[in-house]
Amino acid sequence: MCDKIKDVREPVLFTEGARTADASTSQGICTVMLTSVWNFAKPDTQCKELLPCLHHVPLNGRLV
Repeated sequence: MCDKIKDVREPVLFTEGARTADASTSQGICTVMLTSVWNFAKPDTQCKELLPCLHHVPLNGRLV
């Protein structure tokens, strides 16, 4: 999925949990798995700042 995650022409699915991520990935869907609903943001930022690892997923101009 490394090539797909970098390509903004490729839609990306954000999902909570390994089962859903595994199911979508096995179907060839570009998937980002979050371990919990609120695990996309840095702690103590009131969900206004993404985790640094998510900065590697380009979102502008992409179907999410």
